[in-house]
Amino acid sequence: MAVDRRKLKAQRHADGKLRCAWCPADPLYVAYHDTEWGVPVRADSALFEMLCLEGAQAGLSWITVLRKRETYRRAFDDFDAEKMSRYTAVKRRRLLQDPGIIRNRLKVDAFIANARAYLEVCDLFGQAAAQHHDGLVRRFIEGPATKLNEQGLEGITASGPPLPVLLRSLEVLRDLRLAANRSDTATRHDDLAKLRRVVKTDSGVAFADAAAESGKD
Repeated sequence: MAVDRRKLKAQRHADGKLRCAWCPADPLYVAYHDTEWGVPVRADSALFEMLCLEGAQAGLSWITVLRKRETYRRAFDDFDAEKMSRYTAVKRRRLLQDPGIIRNRLKVDAFIANARAYLEVCDLFGQAAAQHHDGLVRRFIEGPATKLNEQGLEGITASGPPLPVLLRSLEVLRDLRLAANRSDTATRHDDLAKLRRVVKTDSGVAFADAAAESGKD
């Protein structure tokens, strides 16, 4: 019977080290667990690579992607977003014939579309990795996650933080962008409401003045 690793606690491996229960003894998984999982990503190239690989994983196991990682790097120019954004139909057909990657048309198309979107984000905000970590991870995920006392893995997402923390953080980010009215977080809602009142008042005064001037003619 298959073991649900998400319900287990840390396991001791043959080298004597304790590792998360989701990490089997496969050397690729062990290396990923020890050097990458839960480690802040501050390099744009590494962040974009992980974005692509996470997309490739959809519907599959993470070890499947890890085993194809080097082939993915060769196939997609080391995840150079500039080069990927210029991929032609010929390059796309060649990728779909490459047995070293997951030959799914939607996933290949997503890689290329993500490269273009990623470059737009960089143009608008500068270094995407720094924005991602400083503006999102540290403020909305790392901080709230440290206040929880998680003993098992049931509430942990693949990216690390407990799912309730992640969902709550995304909700706050959404409301900040929309300037929604929140009692627990300061947004620009009050500023916009004040601006609307001022504009409405000024418009009313301007309209009345214009009407008065018109009546003099």
